[in-house]
Amino acid sequence: MIITDNMPVAEGVIGFAADQGLEVARDFSIVTMGNQIGYTADTAFDLSEVSTDREQMGRQCVDLLVDASRAKSVEDLSNSVVFEPKFIDRGSCANLKE
Repeated sequence: MIITDNMPVAEGVIGFAADQGLEVARDFSIVTMGNQIGYTADTAFDLSEVSTDREQMGRQCVDLLVDASRAKSVEDLSNSVVFEPKFIDRGSCANLKE
């Protein structure tokens, strides 16, 4: 499995693999990280991705900034926020072979 952080890298991997006679979802899996919506790729299919809700992240960041501006001390601040990722299967993952 190959995991990339953006579509240009994924396209490079797919092109190199094709030059070696390898095919996505048949010979290997490839997944992108982050929302790649709006990216016009030259791939023949959409890539599976691990995505997070950017709108939720933005709202939470604004809330944290507002809280930080109102905090009287560091102890009053939230020290971590976890955003749960979601896997979106678009057919670029190979079935495991025995």
